[in-house]
Amino acid sequence: MRAMDGVLLYLLHRSGGDNNDPTNNVDGAGLSWGLTREPRNKNKPKQTSSSARARRRRWFEEPEGDDGDDAESGETTKDDASLCISQEKCETTDAAEGEAVEPIAPKKPKSSLGLLYVAERVGGVSGSLVHKMDHLVCFLPGVLALGHSEGLGQRWGGGDVGREGLAAKALTRLGFASDANHLDVAIELARTCVGMYASSPTGLAPEITHFPNSGLKEGGVGKDRVYKNGDGMLVKRKDAHNLLRPETVESLFVLWRVTGQNEWRDAGWAMWRAWELHARVRSGGYSGVDSVLDSGDSGADQRDPYTNSIKQRDANRIDKMESFWLSETLKYLFLLFTDDPLVVPLACFVFNTEAHPLPVLRRGVPDGRDCVEQVAREHVEELAKMQGVDR
Repeated sequence: MRAMDGVLLYLLHRSGGDNNDPTNNVDGAGLSWGLTREPRNKNKPKQTSSSARARRRRWFEEPEGDDGDDAESGETTKDDASLCISQEKCETTDAAEGEAVEPIAPKKPKSSLGLLYVAERVGGVSGSLVHKMDHLVCFLPGVLALGHSEGLGQRWGGGDVGREGLAAKALTRLGFASDANHLDVAIELARTCVGMYASSPTGLAPEITHFPNSGLKEGGVGKDRVYKNGDGMLVKRKDAHNLLRPETVESLFVLWRVTGQNEWRDAGWAMWRAWELHARVRSGGYSGVDSVLDSGDSGADQRDPYTNSIKQRDANRIDKMESFWLSETLKYLFLLFTDDPLVVPLACFVFNTEAHPLPVLRRGVPDGRDCVEQVAREHVEELAKMQGVDR
């Protein structure tokens, strides 16, 4: 929860013009929470190196006296209370233990500010911003959606009064309602990842995408040439390859399981067709694509296997098939499209970073098999219908 708060406050931005001043995310007040070093007070004498080092804290460590409550009195401090949008926004309620949390319809942004993305910071959260997002980051929407399915992330800030106030301001700046939850942000981030695919000529995403706030302009030569890839996205030639990575498909799978919205299956199907068209090798297997923006003749089949129509564009190939294509990408595609509730239910399994399912040991459930049997009992009617059995 605290890690995701850090992402919201210091890394999330829009491609269409949110104020990107490093301190704007927290409106100045957040400098006492989260940054690796505090701004120096010019009226105080300069600290020695050892003293200054002692004053630094990692962003994820709780600052002393900044937990929203006075340690002795139990009362909300004045500074923390002033960070709340309203006292009502500062109040939180927790679901009863064991109470199921139903997926809710996503809240739409108040205004269209462009694509939501996770920027980078050089040298830590107080460092300079780099407005680019690797395809690898596209696992994050799935993490947020998975947490939401477990009842987490109903409110950014996790019940801390000060952080909730900062989070509400950051959400508003990004075009969300001040009470938006983790799933709302997950959906917007996933749409950006899908856009990386849908906007390219091949329907495949590049390895790295830059955004207008980076200052990049179209043009140039060689590997540093910059291409425009859809609205609000820029790609350097050297970053235009596609290695058949699984991160976006992983998030689509989790979002489908959590929301049941066909949007995620539609996106996954379009991605699969693009891979079939541009990455499939006649002799067997699939290869990486050298540039999702350029066309070339690699000897691949140019007939769309689903429409039987001839396609003129054919991407250059990389003479390699990464192992994660089989172990992760195809696995998540299969899970995205299966309707069988007993195939790796998220209530019973969690995937590690290489897509190996590990059993979730819940209270009263001794192992993964017993958990799946419980899921089966909950879906008897559905399973019977799938098997053509009348009950």
